[in-house]
Amino acid sequence: MKFFIILIITFFLMRLLMPYIIRWVLQVFVKRTIRKGGFTGTFGQPPFQQGPFQQQNQAQEGKINIDYVPNENKAKPSGGEFKGGEYVDYEEVK
Repeated sequence: MKFFIILIITFFLMRLLMPYIIRWVLQVFVKRTIRKGGFTGTFGQPPFQQGPFQQQNQAQEGKINIDYVPNENKAKPSGGEFKGGEYVDYEEVK
């Protein structure tokens, strides 16, 4: 009986204290990592610096890049005006 009471008390104490303990451990870990210079940006580059890949993709002033050109051969409705959609029969189910 004494074992179960100690177990229940320990469970509730851990449930109350674990968020604070985890938050403290994560803060210490992040501060150490940043202090050591272990934090890097995308693809191992230092953060907030542009790599060669990003510099190549920047558009130069006055140049236009077109990635998609739609086909002009699409079927256009004959008659010029929209005649409405297709009629679909349905039955109301009760």
